[in-house]
Amino acid sequence: MDGVALLKKAVDDYNIAAAGADNQALLNAAETLHAAFENLARVIMPVSREVDAFHQVLYVIYHKYAPDKAYDKVRSAIPDLLAKAEAVVNASLPSAMSEKKEVFQKAAAALLEAVKALDAAATAGDRSGVETGIETVHTRYQALEKVFENVRIPI
Repeated sequence: MDGVALLKKAVDDYNIAAAGADNQALLNAAETLHAAFENLARVIMPVSREVDAFHQVLYVIYHKYAPDKAYDKVRSAIPDLLAKAEAVVNASLPSAMSEKKEVFQKAAAALLEAVKALDAAATAGDRSGVETGIETVHTRYQALEKVFENVRIPI
């Protein structure tokens, strides 16, 4: 199934879930819709492979583990998140983004700093710090992702 068909199916499934009374079904449908939209948007506005790999780990932490307060799962995912953040810092940008290199590097460094702080909070067993850390990592990820806005890859 292509991206547009997947997005249409996700919208249809969301509408069905929204008409019902099952909150979990609605949340699941919203998550599927969000993912389908992001996947389709990546065709037009791609991010680097490293940023996408980071997002895949963060997505699970932010949208699944954090809402469930599954701190043990958050803690077990942090080493992978840290490795992915380090890969982002060391990523090369396509030539179409050469003018954004400095902004990207600053945003990537800030993201890595936030992941390290999250790791420290999780290691210390600081649940409040973990919750705050997850929000900070997510906010810094969004700032990093904005670097890729208005960048089009020639077809």
